[in-house]
Amino acid sequence: MTARKMPRSASRYTDFVQRRRDELCSVFWLAGFAVSLAVGSQAIDLARTGWSPGGIWILVLAGVGLRVWAASNLDKNRFARPSGPYLLMRHPLYAGTLTVSLGFLLSLGIPATGLLLWAAMAGAVFLPVIRKEERELAGWFPVDYPAYARRVPRILPDPKNLAAAMKTSRSSLARSRRNFGLRALWLIPVVLGLNQLLGWLTHHR
Repeated sequence: MTARKMPRSASRYTDFVQRRRDELCSVFWLAGFAVSLAVGSQAIDLARTGWSPGGIWILVLAGVGLRVWAASNLDKNRFARPSGPYLLMRHPLYAGTLTVSLGFLLSLGIPATGLLLWAAMAGAVFLPVIRKEERELAGWFPVDYPAYARRVPRILPDPKNLAAAMKTSRSSLARSRRNFGLRALWLIPVVLGLNQLLGWLTHHR
């Protein structure tokens, strides 16, 4: 089996978003911030307690935790010997970023626009990259990867595999740091800082 070739224009686009996905995610975050400020929406104050801030923090912390956990189990041959979150889904690092992004965009007080921006980010940035990586892996590992892909869902976790994921996890902060997983911790103050800045700017308009 060989990886299916994409049209050249689609390939260039996918290569671009793969290289710049962090910056492109920031564009969607800042777009939501700008829309919320422009319409004067009442953002959810994440510095306060209550059900609404609590729900947002669950998403943010779950996404950050998933990225840290995934990085500590990252292995180029994980599809042959999957461990930890790679038994729940094939792309836990991307799933973690999408979960944090959903939490932030929903905190802006513009839920419909936030969901639209999140869906656009998922479809325009992450989906092409995921498909490209899966084509490449299927071409490089024509037996192991398709078998792994049949067992494990792409992005939505399979709860039936949670016990196995916890049992096989090889988590360590050292491994996560080597795989740049601890950088995800910066997302916590970034989300809180942008949220508080938005609240301050809206209040002082």
